[in-house]
Amino acid sequence: MRRPKIVVVFAALWVMAVSVARSSDPPLVSGTWRSKLPLFGDQISFELSTDRGQEISLSLNPVEFEGFSRADLKSTGKPLRFAWVRDAATLRFTGQGRWLGRPSGSFVVEPNVEFAARLGAAGIDIPTLDDLLRLAVHEVRADLIVGLSEAGYSKLGVDDLFRLSSHGLDAAFVSGMQALGYRPGIDELIDLGVHGVPVAVAQELASFGLTGIPVQDLIRFRAHGIDPRFLRGMADAGLPPSNSDDLIRLQSHGLDPEAVASLRAVEGFDLTVEDLVRLRTHGIDSDYLGGLADAHQPGLDVEGVIDLRTHGIATDRFCALVRAGHGQTDHVVALTVHGVDPG
Repeated sequence: MRRPKIVVVFAALWVMAVSVARSSDPPLVSGTWRSKLPLFGDQISFELSTDRGQEISLSLNPVEFEGFSRADLKSTGKPLRFAWVRDAATLRFTGQGRWLGRPSGSFVVEPNVEFAARLGAAGIDIPTLDDLLRLAVHEVRADLIVGLSEAGYSKLGVDDLFRLSSHGLDAAFVSGMQALGYRPGIDELIDLGVHGVPVAVAQELASFGLTGIPVQDLIRFRAHGIDPRFLRGMADAGLPPSNSDDLIRLQSHGLDPEAVASLRAVEGFDLTVEDLVRLRTHGIDSDYLGGLADAHQPGLDVEGVIDLRTHGIATDRFCALVRAGHGQTDHVVALTVHGVDPG
């Protein structure tokens, strides 16, 4: 209930600060604009030049404007007046339409005082007018600021907001990660955004008991293509994901759920993650492992299978030697090395 009072106080302070700091400057950021209508598609490009030396390029959909008429842009001499309303500020455009859809004119930036106040209430430095223009252009939303504040993030700078918003991170993402027990720093949040890690991935991991794992592991999962389908597949194959390093090892060696399931389906072997990786490293698939298992040789283990594979012993030869009474792996290898046929 006290938040509105705090916002009002910060709003007053911001207005006073801007008035004192910029008493000799124009009251608002302004400048000129020009545009070009595309031959195809809906996006319209805008080039803005502010009176403070900023050059800004935008590509916007007409539905984002208030009072906008696409037809007016093509009408030579047609007066134009439209607005682009963002949380941080409103850009108001005036100008004239031009033939071939190349209108131009001037604009002014009207800051949102309440938005600026929210920044101050959240412990963020009081923004300048130029900052508010940048926040508007980057479409930084008020709910992101509120969400960061409620999540306990303090001592943030305006640049932090630019970075978060430019990577598509919003209040729902921040609150969603916190609800799952994650407390990533700003740089870690941005890393998650850069690598496109959605909250849904963390939620799926939590459903398998993987909670509170390092943020860098979430990023590694994303980089290695470990998604909910992969997790469910591994669980169905008898390997519930209880260790992030194991998941990454399996995926890094090209062991998808189908490959793991087929190897673990071969009778006579209780394959661990380490066994699966070693078999894969030596090019042993379920066909080869199953062919050796058909010999029903007691005591045949993963080490023996690798030894047989290393010496190029085919499954039919192994089965023949077992039937001839030479079932020990070292005997099979020795007979093969010396060119002895099963008899």
